[in-house]
Amino acid sequence: MAKRRDQPALQTSGQTWQIRLPDGSVKQMPAEASRDAAPAHVCCFCGLDLGDSEPERVLVSARWAEDGEERSQSWGAHHRCLAERMHEAVAGAGPFFAG
Repeated sequence: MAKRRDQPALQTSGQTWQIRLPDGSVKQMPAEASRDAAPAHVCCFCGLDLGDSEPERVLVSARWAEDGEERSQSWGAHHRCLAERMHEAVAGAGPFFAG
């Protein structure tokens, strides 16, 4: 009996990306469009460059469960941008605010 192999969620074909979504539909995106992605060193809150100052740079991460698997994604941010957006119930608590 043959085993069924699922196709990968991302395939390339010439100058386009073919992205298969969880519902089975396929979307195409020109490969050139992905080259202009936002720089990795941009604050996810204000959109400004993070620079090289280590005390000011933080990593914001999210983890969630999807289809029984744990997924995660991270973004760079300015320390002050994250602190300004935190709810007052947690703002000022813990080592993040010391200093």
